[in-house]
Amino acid sequence: MFLPSYTLNVVYEANPPPTRSIKATTATQTWTVTDLRCAVTVKADNTKNPNTSEIKLWNVSPTSLAKMSTLGDVSLTVGYQDETQGVIFRGNIMQCLTTSEADGQVTALRCSDGGRAHALGNMQVSFKPNSTATQIANKLIDSVVAETGLGEGSVRALVTSMTPKVYRRGFSDSGSSLRILGDFLVGNGIELSIQNMALHAVLQNQPSKAVVYELSAQTGLIGSPDFTSSVDTLNSLDTSAATKAKAKMKKLKLQCLLLPLIQVNQQVHVTSKTKSGYFQVTSIEHKFDTHGNTPWTTTLEVM
Repeated sequence: MFLPSYTLNVVYEANPPPTRSIKATTATQTWTVTDLRCAVTVKADNTKNPNTSEIKLWNVSPTSLAKMSTLGDVSLTVGYQDETQGVIFRGNIMQCLTTSEADGQVTALRCSDGGRAHALGNMQVSFKPNSTATQIANKLIDSVVAETGLGEGSVRALVTSMTPKVYRRGFSDSGSSLRILGDFLVGNGIELSIQNMALHAVLQNQPSKAVVYELSAQTGLIGSPDFTSSVDTLNSLDTSAATKAKAKMKKLKLQCLLLPLIQVNQQVHVTSKTKSGYFQVTSIEHKFDTHGNTPWTTTLEVM
């Protein structure tokens, strides 16, 4: 079945009067609705759990609503006027619900980053004796990409640099292709997650060497960072020992003005009165309302 893809571009204009628009593009046409209220919550982390997003739209036209109801894919790009914008979420529309509320008709798009991929791609694999870890990993990646439609992301490059290891008795497994690949990589010191419909991999307990963000009161940090425990955020989809260990650790929670380019596993340098230093981003929550009176924010958990 053909599923269209939508791109929602939301631009924050700091200078009044605000003129906001949301633009959606399918394979066959482009449509734009001006001054449409849009409220978004995006939650992402570095586990195997699918990242999620809820996009609420007010008073969508019947024509636009019909397009969204096909439950295709969505890409959400946000940012500031005349500044860098970034994709904060890309995934599948899992539900499209419309309700009547006091302030109008509200359509809620409940989305999952790779949610459909978790339900697809069951497979059975068997590798001959003396296969190397790199050979096995590359074949598993090929199978996951082919069967789920996910992008390779950063996983292929990291696999090529794995410590040489030979499976003398071979290797076999069956079940979800994502679960097989994830478990195999964890056994070889690599953690796997899905970020914006692509496979994302990092070495265990090592942050990405990508851009380091400076967070302070001068660069958008709101309030003071505080410690939180993420024990109750552990999802049954990810039962690896590494994730369980992380879930028991206290993390630093901080909020700042919207950072559309920040990604999980990147580093941030925090400067505040209560806590300062370099930290790895383990979870992200973006939240904004185009017609609200509150700042567009990004909340981070770091460790």
